[in-house]
Amino acid sequence: MKPAVLLGVGFAVGVLAAGLVVLVWQAPMGPWCEPGERECFREWLSATSGWAGLIIAIIGANFVYHQLAEQRKQTSFIIGDGLPTLEMYLASMNGRRAIFRLVNWNRRMFSVRRIKVEAAKFTVPAPVSLLFHDPDSDNVKEKLLTAVRPNGFLKEVHAANGWINRQAAPSVLDFEIHFSAEEDFTTGLLHATTAHKVRVILTCCFEDGLEKEHQLWAKIEIRDLLPNKIKRSDFDMAH
Repeated sequence: MKPAVLLGVGFAVGVLAAGLVVLVWQAPMGPWCEPGERECFREWLSATSGWAGLIIAIIGANFVYHQLAEQRKQTSFIIGDGLPTLEMYLASMNGRRAIFRLVNWNRRMFSVRRIKVEAAKFTVPAPVSLLFHDPDSDNVKEKLLTAVRPNGFLKEVHAANGWINRQAAPSVLDFEIHFSAEEDFTTGLLHATTAHKVRVILTCCFEDGLEKEHQLWAKIEIRDLLPNKIKRSDFDMAH
């Protein structure tokens, strides 16, 4: 639950509890206690007030915890410990391959070690190579074609430089995924729908000597990944 929602719930519970206490304390004794009864609703409410305070305290503590977590994220980003991100920069259209973009928000170099493509409702061929690009969408230059082993590991490691100069843009690494010599998957995608999703998963490491693995992933539609000649208008009208 979001901190703002928790704060609202806590405020509502507090107002309701306070209103109930005032109502009971100001009301006549008759409705709450029988003549000669030693324990009545008013005393029961007093006994449970501690539990109500505990619930409100838990809600408040949860809110403070999320606030502190958000502050830690902001501090990490400021000092250069932000986590890199992966996104699909350009979708596959008119026979072109999709282009993915890795942005390194960290001060340390971030290398790509392994790639994996997962699909629950569609058979996706295993990647055979990655083509890394100069991050200039108007004038894309080939950087290097790197083969992918059958287990998904890259034969040559590529890395995004660390974001040292905080006044400049962060380091960017663009790449395409090659699946086979025959790159036209139009026939196989004719019966695909928007429900057919795939996850492109990268296993990466910061070049800091610790060799700790980090996974980045992007979930997209299958038609946005595999090169095809299906027009978007035709696909949307058919499905």
